[in-house]
Amino acid sequence: MFQLPFLDQFRNVVTYSQIDDFADVLSCFATPSIYLFGAILISARTYVGSPIQCWIQQTYSGAWEDYAETYCFLKNTHFVPSTEHIVTGMNSSKSSVKYYQWSSMYLAVCALCFILPKLFWKYSQTTSDIPLTYFCETTNEIRKTTTDKRKDKITEMAKYLKEKLEHNEKYGSIFFNMTTSYFITKMLYIFVALGQFYLVAVFLGQSEDILWGFTLLQNLIVGDNWEVTGIFPRITYCSFSIRQQSGDFQKHTTQCVLGVNEFNEKIFLFIWYWLVALIAITIVATLRCFYLMNTNSVVDSLMIKHRNINDKIVTRKIRDFSENYLRTNGRIILSYVKMESDIVAQELALELFEDYKEKIKNAFEDIPTNVLVAGDNASEKTVIDDSEVASEQ
Repeated sequence: MFQLPFLDQFRNVVTYSQIDDFADVLSCFATPSIYLFGAILISARTYVGSPIQCWIQQTYSGAWEDYAETYCFLKNTHFVPSTEHIVTGMNSSKSSVKYYQWSSMYLAVCALCFILPKLFWKYSQTTSDIPLTYFCETTNEIRKTTTDKRKDKITEMAKYLKEKLEHNEKYGSIFFNMTTSYFITKMLYIFVALGQFYLVAVFLGQSEDILWGFTLLQNLIVGDNWEVTGIFPRITYCSFSIRQQSGDFQKHTTQCVLGVNEFNEKIFLFIWYWLVALIAITIVATLRCFYLMNTNSVVDSLMIKHRNINDKIVTRKIRDFSENYLRTNGRIILSYVKMESDIVAQELALELFEDYKEKIKNAFEDIPTNVLVAGDNASEKTVIDDSEVASEQ
């Protein structure tokens, strides 16, 4: 009965880009897609067939049945266990089943909520002095270019990043600092996932048991279905009054079958477990991102994973390069470039390190030969020795 005219537009918005990591893709693409798929299924069940059917005494015409079913679908019905008596005019909010007529709309709105952090992250890139999208797209271009153009492209990207880092250090971002927007986006993903985990329990009337998904699955395993638990009941009761010409009200209570709850149970149970997994993955991924932001692990993996000798001077210089030259913004960019291509990230880091050496070249005079080796494969290893430093000087 409730049409969702904006589902096509929602599907166009549900997408992901190169600036989204694995956890982001699950939140901004996979989760909204699941929600929209569930909304379409429930909406289709509403239009194809009947979401609710009520039993009416044979003495009443078919118009009475249509009226009762329409009223009971718009109004709430009530679940009454087989061990309890049916009371005419029942209005207990505890036994009320009031979500089935709104479930498709709820899922569609929830899908939009999961897209909001993505929209913020995407918008922040347009107002930041360091466009992360450029580095991801350029990395993919470099992967497809020939060897001759590869070096020029990496040098161009390194020069652009150096200028952006220097400008950001002096003047800051136009509106959103990339590190700040990165932090806000990750927090939004966690907040939305946790919020939906609680709101789905409230929506289904299970706010007193936010672990209702675990309870429901456990009951299904042991054979306790909806007739015992009352969760997603298939048979409910609806009370309504008919006003007579005399002005009196004649009360009726009818038994209804909620066929739509057969879909609701499977869809919402899957969503509950999906949210549990999503929350865990998002929190772990966020902690990992903050670790990469605030440590030198990304730079270490690109530049000093393979070393010929253990030299404390080089280790200190690499640390200074990460903390004072790249800083948080540079480390974030390198981590995203590394996700696109580990080799390109290594070459970009070395190119930036060459510029850093130029700035402090006098400090490299006492570095022994064959100290620093970069690259995961032997074919990609680059050696920096005293002769190279001397030639640069």
